[in-house]
Amino acid sequence: MKADFIITFLSSHHAIKAEKSFMTGKFAVELIPTPRPISSECGFTLFAKNEIVEKIKDFLKQKKLSFAGIYKIEYSNGEKRYEKID
Repeated sequence: MKADFIITFLSSHHAIKAEKSFMTGKFAVELIPTPRPISSECGFTLFAKNEIVEKIKDFLKQKKLSFAGIYKIEYSNGEKRYEKID
């Protein structure tokens, strides 16, 4: 099942490096400010629109990209909720 995800990292440097790698992997990702409900530690995170989480995890492992967490975005009544899945 496809869904939208947020991938968080330990630093902005890791997020930018991951963005470049994901673009070569043909993923629909965008570098965005980290949503405050998730974290205030790292300023940037990746938004993966309409992707399959297993493909994201496999790609992160294959490229040896460190990440802090993966969150599924749930949309309800015009609000976003973030569920940590990894």
